[in-house]
Amino acid sequence: MATAAPAAPVAPEATDPAATREQQQCAQRWIAELTISEKAQRKWLERARKIVRLYKREHSDTETKRRFAMLWSNTQTIQPAVYSRPPTPVVTRRFKDADPTGRVTSEVLERCLAYSVDAQDLDATFREASFDFVLLARGQTWERYVPTHGPMVTPQIALQVVTRGDEGEEGPDNPSYADEDGNPYEGEVHYGEDGNPYGDGEPYEPVVFEESVTDYVNWEDFGHSVARTWDEVSYVWRRVYLSRDQLIDRFGPNLGKLIPLDWGPVQQGHRDSTTQYQQKAAIYEIWCKDDKKVYWISKSWNSRPLDERDDPLELDGFFPCPRPLLGTTGNDSVIPTPDYVFYQDQAEEIDKLTARIAVLQDAIKVRGFYAAQQSVNLNNLLNSDTNILIPVPDWVTMKEGGGVRGNIEWFPIDQVVSALQALLQQRAQLISDVYQITGVSDIQRGESDPRETMGAQKIKATFGSLRVRDRQIEMARFCRDVLRIKGQVIANRFSADTLKAMSGVQLPTNAEKQAVQLQIAQMQLQAQAQQAQAMAAQQPQAAPQGPAGPSQPGPQPQAATAPAQAPQMGHNGGPPMDIPQDMQDILASPSWEDVESLLHDEAFRSFRIDIETDSTIEPNEQEEKQRTTELLTALGNLIQQWGPAIGAQPALAPMVGGLIKFALRRFRAGRELEDLIDSTIDKIVAQAANAPPPGAAQPPDQTPVQVASINQTTEQITQQGETQRAMIEAGIRSQELQVQQGAQQLDAMALARDPRPQVVQ
Repeated sequence: MATAAPAAPVAPEATDPAATREQQQCAQRWIAELTISEKAQRKWLERARKIVRLYKREHSDTETKRRFAMLWSNTQTIQPAVYSRPPTPVVTRRFKDADPTGRVTSEVLERCLAYSVDAQDLDATFREASFDFVLLARGQTWERYVPTHGPMVTPQIALQVVTRGDEGEEGPDNPSYADEDGNPYEGEVHYGEDGNPYGDGEPYEPVVFEESVTDYVNWEDFGHSVARTWDEVSYVWRRVYLSRDQLIDRFGPNLGKLIPLDWGPVQQGHRDSTTQYQQKAAIYEIWCKDDKKVYWISKSWNSRPLDERDDPLELDGFFPCPRPLLGTTGNDSVIPTPDYVFYQDQAEEIDKLTARIAVLQDAIKVRGFYAAQQSVNLNNLLNSDTNILIPVPDWVTMKEGGGVRGNIEWFPIDQVVSALQALLQQRAQLISDVYQITGVSDIQRGESDPRETMGAQKIKATFGSLRVRDRQIEMARFCRDVLRIKGQVIANRFSADTLKAMSGVQLPTNAEKQAVQLQIAQMQLQAQAQQAQAMAAQQPQAAPQGPAGPSQPGPQPQAATAPAQAPQMGHNGGPPMDIPQDMQDILASPSWEDVESLLHDEAFRSFRIDIETDSTIEPNEQEEKQRTTELLTALGNLIQQWGPAIGAQPALAPMVGGLIKFALRRFRAGRELEDLIDSTIDKIVAQAANAPPPGAAQPPDQTPVQVASINQTTEQITQQGETQRAMIEAGIRSQELQVQQGAQQLDAMALARDPRPQVVQ
């Protein structure tokens, strides 16, 4: 097993003369804190190293003692029961109010977490942490925000021309410039196509993608301040090992070339010949909650901290790691005790018995003593593989000596077998004691007594898994805390572009919503114009006037039409419009700016992140089917029992709907259908609220009345049409009479000048 080599002494040239006294004191303080922290967990580290060697059977090559793999067997049995599959992130709103923005934001964040769990292979990280938890009683992870930068970009700054006409100052021909905030600009000035000046801003590398990476922390490379409980921990640290190139890339060339390489792998207590090519620097990353700062320290560089930053992630608990997976601890220390310590004596006794059993097994052989004078005959008999008859020259002598039995004295194997059986029985008892200590029951190993009843086996399985259940709950808590930290990093640091790429949720932007609103406004103006034209076309036209006499004007016809109905107004008092469904969806949907604003503004006040209680253990197919059956049975019974009651008393609908929701939320299987069930129940409640109360008189059938009203309206329209037609005909006759009268008057005026005789017509 590779372990850390002792820290190398500080080289004389490994100093920083430019470091201030405060920086030196800061570095020396944290080196002392790290020494205290490592000393506090030194005993646990020594135990852990021995346990790991025992688990991996890393013994000396000359050791021939046989051992019983009790530690390996227990670890391989308990770990799959504690963790077997990655957690399922579930992001929900804290309150079930009608909040579209909160609902969509929860969905976006849940998809981002699900993508991270899958894309980053978080399952492997949790398995490594759970292995340390089961074997050594402590497992830990570490969260990092990793942005991916694109090519360098130089932004353009809009400039304002500042002119001064006073003598001695800059005039209009030589103006000065200022940025949008009024700060003087002294760089190179450019002019755009529109003639406006602009300058070059500070170059930067834009972030093209972002990740929240969860790192596994080896059990030797994690520590914290000395504390009784986790709430009292003031700082946490982890140790990473960087090569020279990594040091230069992380801390810059000036400092990266000076940091001593004080770590090297050690194999089985001796250095390899290639160790000099594997030298690295042990760098400690320390997160101090009291200072709200992060420090990077090297024990071999006490001039100053390698780096120092303010709170980089802005997490609720400040630490980038959750409370670690802890086994057996007390209220006096956070340092755990591995489970193997509690049955170490029994395991060592089992190893001793296993070694003795092996010796006795080797002693069980057919051995004995025989008469020397019969060596040839007996050797031929014992070494023969097939049926054989051996001639004996002195048969009488051999017969008188008791034959074969009289010439051979066998080794007493029965005594060895008796001792072996006693050792096996004693070892079996010790193994049973270990199972009692660790809580690994025989039912979990697939063993059972055929004489036991099904009820007895269920009881053993239930009570035998109590301590394992505790560890399952601890593992679920750990996974939940990791996802909460990851969710906070995503909410606080990720941009809308990254959220779009990770979640795949289709949402409009504020600009797109404004464009849709402008398009609807234009459609409304067009509809108003069309309505105005239609109303103008419906105005009554005056009948043409014929020549009328001065004393008898003709009656003017009026258009008699049905009164026009005012159309239903649309948005902003406009005419009704048929808005496309896609536009309605865009207006009703929250925008990406709304989602981003909610995430960045104390996101976890509005919703919480949690995982299912048993989402980290292997699901039982029979239990899943049973839960589904129970859910459907409960839902059917509720509908069957309360359906008639709602029909008889609609006022009971809100209470019944609340009872159904309350009952179904008790089933974990109903979680996926919760939104559908809520919406369905709300519709039922709304329909029941609009229903008439029982016993109330049914409203009369309005169909005859409506038909009569329609007929009356039709008759009125017909009568109005007939009246209008009669008025038009009367006007036409009146005009014809007026024309005839005018012609007669003209004829009478012309008689006095006509010499011809008058003929009566």
